[in-house]
Amino acid sequence: LGYMNVGTNLGRTINFEPYVRYKTNIESIDATLEVMAGYSFQSVFSESYGYQGNNLSTNKFGFNDASVIDKETLAPWTIHPLENQLQATYGRINFSLKDKYLLTSNVRYDGSTRFGLDNRYGIFPSVAVGWRMLDEDFLSFLQGTFTDLKFRVGWGQIGNQAIGDYKYDQFYYTSTNDARYQFGDTFYNMLRPDAVDRGIS
Repeated sequence: LGYMNVGTNLGRTINFEPYVRYKTNIESIDATLEVMAGYSFQSVFSESYGYQGNNLSTNKFGFNDASVIDKETLAPWTIHPLENQLQATYGRINFSLKDKYLLTSNVRYDGSTRFGLDNRYGIFPSVAVGWRMLDEDFLSFLQGTFTDLKFRVGWGQIGNQAIGDYKYDQFYYTSTNDARYQFGDTFYNMLRPDAVDRGIS
């Protein structure tokens, strides 16, 4: 006897990322300053539905033909709509002195609906400094060996929202047909709780 599970997935993604940038030369000290600020918004929606059945006696009508499913085991299923949103405001400063000494600084204020109300937003800074060593007179003997030689060190913090949706709230799901309970001569689908972490961050 066979088993069939047929489903349809729907999805939608919206992105909106405006930003502004300003750049100027400071000729008095042979420097360049660039400042950028922006906003980022992303919304992801998904929904799935279909049906499944056990005790298929034949596949002669094709792979997706549900007419061979025993009516007692035919079970429509739906994965309720899932939606998550990620938004951020951010800023960046790039400073270059004589195109030799470099500074980059970033800060982001990110928020994700995948976390509980008390943990949705966080601040993530970063900073890096660089030095084009090959432009120094005392290292000019390396110019025949390297076309560019730069030393860079940085520090930063980043976030991660790859945890799934609604992990901070309690949900119950109907068991599949191969995980039913028998009462007398009848099999019943049961409700199963999903894992929950209300303080997830």
